[in-house]
Amino acid sequence: MKDKETRKDIEDIKEASKSRDFFDILRKRQRRNVITEAYRETEQAENAFFEERAQKHETESILDKPIVKKSIITGIFLLVLIALIVLAFVFFMQQQIDIDIKFGCASPDDGSNRIFCSTIIIPKNNLTIIDVWLHADVIKSAQCNFENSIFNDISTNWARIIATNITANQEYNCIFEIASKTNTASKAVRATLNICYPLNENNTLRCIEKKSVAL
Repeated sequence: MKDKETRKDIEDIKEASKSRDFFDILRKRQRRNVITEAYRETEQAENAFFEERAQKHETESILDKPIVKKSIITGIFLLVLIALIVLAFVFFMQQQIDIDIKFGCASPDDGSNRIFCSTIIIPKNNLTIIDVWLHADVIKSAQCNFENSIFNDISTNWARIIATNITANQEYNCIFEIASKTNTASKAVRATLNICYPLNENNTLRCIEKKSVAL
């Protein structure tokens, strides 16, 4: 039954194909399909174009807003200001550090109860005079390698050394032997170092304090 219907459809198509209207209708349908497909592609391209333009316009609109522009300019200004402040602070600190001092106290590894405090002094500029003080429970000896020492005195709990004509960028060393009042190794021994020197030609003194603890 189905084969008969199929054959009948084929016969109908053959019969209809003999008519000029059949081919006109077929060509119109094909043309309509081509136009429809072209229109669909054009519509998709237009939609993509307008969507891209909308996104770009939205981004530009955000950046063009006065409050956004003001915020960006303010942020850049603050970053530049912070950078200038940091640079100025670093420059100021470098100007203030006109002498490098290292100080520490410790016991030697020979098992004795002796304690030594070592000081390294490196001036950045030439100094007319330098005054070195050490305070501790008991000071046994004090020695510095200054070339022009004009004063060297030791008491029970302090030692003082004064030197003149200190050369810039030269390393000077001081060694102090100290001890605790109880003379026992179990007690911590504290030492305080004070170094004073003139800052300018008016002999304005600046003093630096360093502390150390030896166990």
